[in-house]
Amino acid sequence: IFELLLTANGQVHMFILACQSEKEMWDWAAKIDSAKTQALAEHQFDSNGVIRSPFVAKGSGEGAATGNAEPSAPDTEGERVKSIDFEGYLFKESKRTGHWKRRYFVLCGKQLLYYMDDECALLCGEFQLRDAIAWKQGDEQLGIKGHRGNKFSVCSPNRVLELAAEDLETAKLWVNAIDSAVERRETQVAAAKVFDDREIKVYLQDSTFQVLRIEENATAADVATQMAAQIGLDTNLDQFALVELTNKSDTRILQSNENVSQTVRRWNKTSMAAATLCQTAETLLEFRLIFMKVVCVTEDDAKVTCPVFKHIEYSQALHIVRRYLPIDEEECVELAALQVLVDYGPNVQPENGFLAVDVLRYIPQQVVQRSVKTRDDVFRVECDILLRLNRLWEGHITVETAKNMYMDAVRRSGLYGCVFYEDVEPVDVYEELPRNLAIGVNEWGVHILDANPGGSEKRHLMTFDYYDVKKWTTSSTQLALHLGSVNDRVKFVFSMPAGKPKEAANFMKVYVSIQASRPNLTSTLDLGGETGGSSLALPGLVEPEEAVV
Repeated sequence: IFELLLTANGQVHMFILACQSEKEMWDWAAKIDSAKTQALAEHQFDSNGVIRSPFVAKGSGEGAATGNAEPSAPDTEGERVKSIDFEGYLFKESKRTGHWKRRYFVLCGKQLLYYMDDECALLCGEFQLRDAIAWKQGDEQLGIKGHRGNKFSVCSPNRVLELAAEDLETAKLWVNAIDSAVERRETQVAAAKVFDDREIKVYLQDSTFQVLRIEENATAADVATQMAAQIGLDTNLDQFALVELTNKSDTRILQSNENVSQTVRRWNKTSMAAATLCQTAETLLEFRLIFMKVVCVTEDDAKVTCPVFKHIEYSQALHIVRRYLPIDEEECVELAALQVLVDYGPNVQPENGFLAVDVLRYIPQQVVQRSVKTRDDVFRVECDILLRLNRLWEGHITVETAKNMYMDAVRRSGLYGCVFYEDVEPVDVYEELPRNLAIGVNEWGVHILDANPGGSEKRHLMTFDYYDVKKWTTSSTQLALHLGSVNDRVKFVFSMPAGKPKEAANFMKVYVSIQASRPNLTSTLDLGGETGGSSLALPGLVEPEEAVV
């Protein structure tokens, strides 16, 4: 263990450091002393021994532009090599605490440096402006320190700096200076790729949308409530959430207290930064906010009669069938006939060749790859769908009844209401599993599917019932399920994209609570016990632990 003392701004900062061995400690001490010696040799000192600024002519005042200033002559004791384009005090948001810290920023060519103060003796960090852009908030949007429009971001594909000036005009000067430094004209981005964070579109799963006018501090829960009111959804909103969708597959469920305007602004920054690299709108990521039902309980959902609720449920069921539900061709024809009736209405004949126009709308890709490979196969399946559709007409099936029949079939699959996570790999499992997996979480348990990298079929491998899961643990990228008795416990550990294990564990906790609260289980519930408090727990199941796997 050793100490490092640092003097800055008239204050002494002490760092207590530790190494794995004494040898490493002395190696680090030698490196630190060497770096200190080199730093002292590169700086110039005045007659009092105080380090001078490493820059040539500095301007005076905040945001002083010095790009046109002539470099001063080198001192006799050495040269100062960095020329300032722009400098001044800014506020920087800390990624760790979220607090705004005042730092002195210096723009030198394509480098943005920031120091503790205007003496520029202690470098706090630097930002490379290659492939970067400056993105300022709207002039009327609330910034910090009671000002409007004084916040801006400097973003590259790898990093984002959140900054704020003392006022709106200084923020504009900084944005212009950074744009000039990287010598880039205004980035051309398709209008569809940039979104207004005050008037946003919120989609349903069927690609229809509502335009909502939101406040600056509106949370995801506020927007979900506003969306429900606008579409006429009159039901329990605890089962619904806003979902951020990118690239048509990567999803993130917004937390109820998450600021939606900031989410949209963050996406705009990502889109603009991506545009600086590719300059083509076609290759940019897609972004949507979708209003979805994320908690599904078969017994309760079947009792709801609200047409809007039914439509949302049906639209999401289509997605499950297309991507995850393992079905054969006969089952596929039955579901496709119901879907055609919903799309076209009762007693309306689809045009000839409707299936060939958009085969994946009605036939899951797994079935297409397995048995609908040729033009003749498509014609044959279309004929089968029309025959089944005629029988539905003869039974006077309405659109709402067709939706209910479709939902009944999906509920019987056991995957109803799953929130799915892809790009999952087994890390430490009790039995051999494929390397490419998908995980689904719903009221019945945790489902493991073979993602089958050679095709599109998601083959169901196993289900972990909540009664079998004695404990689960999570890290940022791993989910571990502990099965069996205390003395004979089996563990399955899965690697997932960052943040997904925590989200999956939250859904598991929700469904355990729902199952534990059912009337037929109340006589066997353990109210408290070792888990503490009054949390409900199923027999033999303990509360989840938030621990590193």
